[in-house]
Amino acid sequence: MGFEGASVTIPFKLDALRAAAEQEPIAIAVGAANTLRRRAALEATNTDVAGFLAPLEERFGRQLAGTRATVLGAGGSARAVVAALVSRGALVTVCARRAGQADEVAAAFGAAAAAWPPAPGSWDMLVNCTPLGGAGRRGESPMADVPLDGHTVYDLTYGDGDSALVAEARRAGCGVLDGLPMLVAQAERQFEWWTGQRPAPGVMQAAADAALGRPAETEREESLG
Repeated sequence: MGFEGASVTIPFKLDALRAAAEQEPIAIAVGAANTLRRRAALEATNTDVAGFLAPLEERFGRQLAGTRATVLGAGGSARAVVAALVSRGALVTVCARRAGQADEVAAAFGAAAAAWPPAPGSWDMLVNCTPLGGAGRRGESPMADVPLDGHTVYDLTYGDGDSALVAEARRAGCGVLDGLPMLVAQAERQFEWWTGQRPAPGVMQAAADAALGRPAETEREESLG
C-alpha cells in the first residue's frame, strides 16, 4: 500500500498489534495498537492510554485512586481505558454484552467483571467504549433505561451534538466528557511518534472542531463556565 504511518480504529486494534513485527511496551501491555509506522519493519504503539487520561485529568482534575470506574465494552479501546484507570489506582469493573470477553479483559489487568448493564449505585465513573453513540448511532445509548447515578460519564464516541448517553448524563447531573478531546490528545501523540515533532498547541483541536461544525474549545468552556 506504500504507507509510512496509519491510525487504526475499531475493530482492528488487536489485529494491528499482531500485524506489527516490532511492538512498543505500552502496546504489548494493553494488548492492542492504534498506531502503526513503517521503518525497517512495521512498528506498533498505543496512544489511547495517554489520550484517554489527558482530557480526564485536565477537565476534572480528579484523583482516580479508589474511584469505582465501570468500563462498557471489551475491545481494543476498552483495554486501553482499563489499563489507564488501573494505572491510576481506580477500582475498575468491565461490563460487556459478551460476558466471556469482559472476563478476559478484566483478568488481563487485575480488574473485576460484572453483568451487563451495570447496576445502579455500582459506579462513580462510567466509560463507554462501545460503538453505541458513534457515527450513525448517536441516538443509541448503552445505558438506555438504566439510572445514571455516578459523578462522571465519559463517552468515547463523538460527533455532531451530544450522544444519547451524554445527553442522559447531563440530565442526571453528571459531569460529562465525550470522545473528541481524547481523539485530539491521542492524535497529537501519534503525530509526534510519526514525525518526531509535537504539533502546535490547539491546531488539531481546531481542525476537529471545524470538521464537526462545533464551536471552538474556548467558546465551549465559556458556555459551560
